[in-house]
Amino acid sequence: MSFTINDSTYIAGGTNSGWASTGITIDGQPFVVSLGFSYDGQAVIYRVNDDGTLTETDRMTYSSSTGQVVTTSGGNITSTITADPDLNVTALSSLTQSNIYEVDGTPTIFLTSQNGTGITVWSLDSDGHMTFEDGRSFGGSQQYLDGGIVREGVFYEGSDGTNYYYAARPQSDQITKFTYDNGNFVEVGTAASGTALNNPNSLDAVTIDGTGYLVASGLDSLVLYQINEANGNLTLLDDETLSAQSSSGAQSATEIIIGEDGTAYALWSDINEGSTYLYEIDATTGQLILSDTIVGYDSYFM
Repeated sequence: MSFTINDSTYIAGGTNSGWASTGITIDGQPFVVSLGFSYDGQAVIYRVNDDGTLTETDRMTYSSSTGQVVTTSGGNITSTITADPDLNVTALSSLTQSNIYEVDGTPTIFLTSQNGTGITVWSLDSDGHMTFEDGRSFGGSQQYLDGGIVREGVFYEGSDGTNYYYAARPQSDQITKFTYDNGNFVEVGTAASGTALNNPNSLDAVTIDGTGYLVASGLDSLVLYQINEANGNLTLLDDETLSAQSSSGAQSATEIIIGEDGTAYALWSDINEGSTYLYEIDATTGQLILSDTIVGYDSYFM
């Protein structure tokens, strides 16, 4: 499938106050998830057509005034959400990140709510319909309430097939570890904390020569961990201190990219930094090595 974007190729229709988006390909068909950041939570699934236009296939909405959760494909699913003892329905408000991965052969969406302090997990079928699987709410937007807010996470499959999910907890300077198996999303505990992890906001993971690595972007640093394949624990390898100090909290981002020669790099940026940095992940030494800098461009999302 290929297409060219130009001024005559676009989707028109109802508005979607998008905040963040991500995509996945199912049986050769690309899909995109777009989130709405507001008190009334919204996640919209689009099919990407051959001509580059988008067709909406499902929509999940949460009403803060009524507490109702509705999907286009499944109707009112409020009772399903509220039946989960570990989840508050407000975890579907203020959606800030969506991450999609193929988990045990099933396209799986992890939706994160910063202000609603929760994570919900959804499966996505080949028709672009989403089904609620499980979720976890935290105490609230204060550090003493179960670690405070939650930010972007990342999925990682261990060598023994165990599915891990890591979530950034900026107010408590922590990374929380979960397992996910057969629709069960279980909090295991704190996987990383300490002075090197300052206000983490964004995570990404990669496997290099059979070893897993996780990078975390913080308020003024980029941190590299090795993932223990036996239990999913994180071991600090390196941290790079950067100049940015975002006045409005954790507004940094990182993403791992693989070069043409197979080398893994971590991009890092911050909304107040003014530059974007490219670090090589050196698996031999366990260090982050600055490879390039893009001056004049920074980002909150990647």
